[in-house]
Amino acid sequence: VSVGSEPQLPLLEDLLRPEPPPILETQPIPVNPDTIPAPAPMQPVNPADIPMPDLEEAL
Repeated sequence: VSVGSEPQLPLLEDLLRPEPPPILETQPIPVNPDTIPAPAPMQPVNPADIPMPDLEEAL
């Protein structure tokens, strides 16, 4: 009977181990998307277009 109980213990430990790792993996994922949208708004602004008219006016 002891042999049958042994495999049961490792199974429970294995299940508990995989649970914590997935949590850490999900945390970094949301952080990345947050940083991506930040530069996104700057691209449509096209800062190059703004300095161009300023230079023309100065001339």
